[in-house]
Amino acid sequence: MQKIMANVKNAGIREIIIDRCLQNRDGRTVLQIMDACNDALKAHGLRPVTSANTIHL
Repeated sequence: MQKIMANVKNAGIREIIIDRCLQNRDGRTVLQIMDACNDALKAHGLRPVTSANTIHL
């Protein structure tokens, strides 16, 4: 059960960061968005994203 909750929290944080990056319209690449997501995930003590496919919506 704890793994499921961590995955939901992880996805929620990724969605917030991706939304912020896209709202800025500063032409970020998928890898730059992935780096921003990883910074936020690490700040919350969660594992970073290892695949760019996790970022694609």
